[in-house]
Amino acid sequence: MYEGLKDSEISLQYFQQLLSNPGVKSMASERWTYPEVDVDELLQLGDETFGRQYATFISENGLDPAAIDELGQVDSEIDYITHRLRHVHDMMHVILGFARTDLASEAGVASFNMSHIRSFFGAILAFGGLLHSLRCKDYCAFDDILLATAAGISMGMQARMCSTGSIYAYKFEDYWDRPIAELRRDLNITPFSNPTRSEPTNGECRHF
Repeated sequence: MYEGLKDSEISLQYFQQLLSNPGVKSMASERWTYPEVDVDELLQLGDETFGRQYATFISENGLDPAAIDELGQVDSEIDYITHRLRHVHDMMHVILGFARTDLASEAGVASFNMSHIRSFFGAILAFGGLLHSLRCKDYCAFDDILLATAAGISMGMQARMCSTGSIYAYKFEDYWDRPIAELRRDLNITPFSNPTRSEPTNGECRHF
């Protein structure tokens, strides 16, 4: 989606909004790069570290961080931002507490972006999931997505108050060995806690 709409007017406004943050601008200008992610090495860190939590998420969901680095050249600040957003997407799952890759978790991350950086793409993805579940009459999925979306919106607003002004000005890869709880405090994030859901009865689910 980023690639297909990258040159549209609404996309350019979005990228300009991101680049208005001094930290993001600095990273984009210098094309700040990060060391290659070694998942096996990160799995050796302490249980509560950000790196261990991230590597566990990657392993359990069958993801490959290296695949993102094969997505093409970075020739401009907008190319850099596009690439960076892809690169940190799975890190955001971990930081925000959306520990799966199901539709609800993806909607949670998307709604965070919608409120934190006023992302047009985030709005499409978050509310697209809600509309899809209604159209399919999957009301349990609708409730899951609604809860994740509400949490993502709230966290996105809270994270505007973090020390860097934008979570995307944070160089996450410098903090693999740091306790994830400390990282979340710095970013003003209270992670999502997925509620227990009852089995559906007559099309209705209860969350508690």
